[in-house]
Formats: sequence, C-alpha cells, structure tokens
Amino acid sequence: MVYLNSNIFYFLLKGVWIFHLIDLNVLSYDHGQYVFPKWSQILGWAVIAFILAAIPLFSIVAICQANGKSIIKVIKEKKLVCCIL
Repeated sequence: MVYLNSNIFYFLLKGVWIFHLIDLNVLSYDHGQYVFPKWSQILGWAVIAFILAAIPLFSIVAICQANGKSIIKVIKEKKLVCCIL
C-alpha cells in the first residue's frame, strides 16, 4: 500500500487553501448580475463548519469509547465502536 508523505500532503493542502483565500471573490449569480448579501455567505460558511465539525468530534468519541491500550493499537486493530445508534 502506498502512503502519501504527510508533510507533502500538509504543505500541498495549505498551499491550495492560501491560494484560494487570495483569489476569494464575493458570491454572485448570473455572471455578477446578482451579488449575495454578506449575511447569507456567513450563514453558509457557518452551516458547513457545523457539519464538518462533526467528523473529528465523532472520531474522537469513537476512539475514546474503544477498548484498547493506546490509540495506535485501537486504530490498527480497528476496534472502533460506532457511537451513532
């Protein structure tokens, strides 16, 4: 199995994020004819952040609920208990 070097992946992801922030434009529709209000953009980012925050949260809960001596052992043995019933 081929693993991507985490340092390369981290810097690549960080570079894409920085270039995206530099090129960030206001949200518009119909080639700029209608520009969405600032509050709708903030609401959209808040909804996305709320949804994405659940991924690491449930991962941490599942690792904490798993029976094992260490996190590495739990991950290697895949003894993660699903916390959503």
